[in-house]
This record gives sequence, structure tokens and C-alpha cells, in this order.
Amino acid sequence: MSFVLEAQRKQQSSEDPEKAARAAYAQAQASRHRSRRFIGVALVAVLAVAVATWYLWGSSAPASTATPDVAPPNIAPSVSLQTPKPQPAVTAKPEPKPLPPPPLKTLDRASPAAQEALLGFNYSSHIWGNDPETRTIGVDGRRLRTGETHNGWLLEEINENGVVWRRERERVQVPVLRMWESG
Repeated sequence: MSFVLEAQRKQQSSEDPEKAARAAYAQAQASRHRSRRFIGVALVAVLAVAVATWYLWGSSAPASTATPDVAPPNIAPSVSLQTPKPQPAVTAKPEPKPLPPPPLKTLDRASPAAQEALLGFNYSSHIWGNDPETRTIGVDGRRLRTGETHNGWLLEEINENGVVWRRERERVQVPVLRMWESG
């Protein structure tokens, strides 16, 4: 195909010398443009290889061997010269002292409502041991441990002689073993 183009150019150059000069100039410009394009593509390729090499070698090198060639710029941190506003003094309110536990009453000195409720419990077992985790009591078919509730009453303690129940501000010692003996 280039032979055909050359033949056309020769024919045109023989007919009009000025036209031939313009064609030669255009051909030279196109050649220069192609060489510039080639140089640009080659530079981009070399740059890409250099960046890839730097990235791969930079990430595989141990951090302790890397030494900076340039000292970091000496940049002073920005400091605010405002004086702090005085904060109002916070007076710590003393925490309220926990209320002392209500006095421990025996069952016969408890309120009539407490006596009625606690005497209505059906005690079926009382297990006491040195280890608090083993202490249980059977009430109305339920096995209870210290800290559990039954009918609104907190089982506060299981001791050798019975249990201590607590409801609101009333603590009552119930002698479970005596109740079994009399019952």
C-alpha cells in the first residue's frame, strides 16, 4: 500500500513542485509527531517500571534499615494562647450512707402480717453447711438459696437454726427446725 502512496506523491511532485514541497513538509511533520509520541510512551513505561520497583522494594525492606535522606521539616505545633476559663467549683455531694439493715426480729415479735405470711410457708427441707453455696431450704415445693425470693420475701440468710427473711424494712428470724419439731 505504501508503494501506491509513493507513486501518487511522485506523480504529484512532477506536476506541481510547490505541492510536492508541502507534501514533503507534511510527511516530515508526521514523522516528528510519531517520534514524539514514541518517546512519550517510552517515558511513561520507564516511569511505571520505576514506581513499581520502588513500591515492591520499599514494602519488602525491613523498617529498621530505612533511613530518611532528608530531615523532616521543623514545624512547631500550633498553640492556642487562650487562657483557660475557670470552671465553677464542683462540690461533691457526699453519697448517702446506706441505711443500716432493719433490726432482726424473732417470729413472735414480727408484725402480724409477717407472722401470718411466714407461718403459712410449708418448710420441707433445711440444708446448712460451712460452704454458703451448699445451703438451701425447701419452701412450698421450691428449693431456694440465699438471695432468692418467695412470695415477696427475700431469703437473706440460711443459718444453723433456721432462716432470715426480709421484706421492705422488716427482717425476721424463723426457727425452721423448731417448727418441724412442734409440727
